[in-house]
Amino acid sequence: MKAPVYLTETAKQIWEFSLEAAPEGMLSTLDFGVFTQWVVCFDQFVTLSAAIKEQGTLSIDADGNVNVSNLLHHLTKTAGILRGLENELGFTPASRSKVSSFTDGSGENKNKFDDL
Repeated sequence: MKAPVYLTETAKQIWEFSLEAAPEGMLSTLDFGVFTQWVVCFDQFVTLSAAIKEQGTLSIDADGNVNVSNLLHHLTKTAGILRGLENELGFTPASRSKVSSFTDGSGENKNKFDDL
């Protein structure tokens, strides 16, 4: 499946890499919405991380007060959203062990209801 045209170029690269790297049977077309959210969120995480690397985590306002960058707040929030999406999709070692594959090992789709 090709990346949606509305994604940024970085998000399209994340999309393609992630689909290639995902274990066979891990994702289905029903996961399109959640997977797209994960890709967009991961793209945002990369963008925020780059901005923090460039600008730092602290800023000094006109009065000389040191403030934590809003970018750090957004990065932390984005990381939390990513964790939830990664768990939902089975993208962590712990969550992957709880996700069953929809293939029978030969690459053929397996209907989980065939045995009923």
